[in-house]
Amino acid sequence: MPINKEAEDAFVEARCRLVFLHPFFGTLALYLVPVQDDSIPTAAVDGRHIFYNPKFFLAQSKAVRIAVVGHEVMHPALGHCFKWRRGFRIHAPWNMAGDYVINQI
Repeated sequence: MPINKEAEDAFVEARCRLVFLHPFFGTLALYLVPVQDDSIPTAAVDGRHIFYNPKFFLAQSKAVRIAVVGHEVMHPALGHCFKWRRGFRIHAPWNMAGDYVINQI
């Protein structure tokens, strides 16, 4: 899949703004490798990569883009991506519960 340069630039800008506005979350974001992925509806993370749908990302305001990056960063920060934390819980409700906790932060 070819890289969408506009979406890549928007992601880099959002991550840079996150570093300046919220250094804790922004620093964590620098450890995740960004990957464009048309197969996901919004964004996701696996603990090493942050995946984002370029069309979704470009459709958001700058403020929402920053929030999306910050939100996804918190999943690995809280251990949500890792088997040692999730155990034998079912993925979908576990992820929704994690989203709820992260959105409160």
